[in-house]
Amino acid sequence: QLYSDGLFNFSVYVANKDEHSLKGQLVRQGRRTLHSFVNGDYEISVVGDIPPATAQRIAQSVTFNVTKSKQ
Repeated sequence: QLYSDGLFNFSVYVANKDEHSLKGQLVRQGRRTLHSFVNGDYEISVVGDIPPATAQRIAQSVTFNVTKSKQ
């Protein structure tokens, strides 16, 4: 999902956690930041031209609504 306020752009990616997922990763190259964060069964990644602290706050603010199926 791509987000923008007209000045800054960033994307949020959500994937199922697997054996290759890292508990947390922060990479900064020039203005571009990549922050990955594992939350439960999901790996959340935020990529964009934003400060590292902002990327971390965005990744940690992602929540999931779990619906139980009727059996």
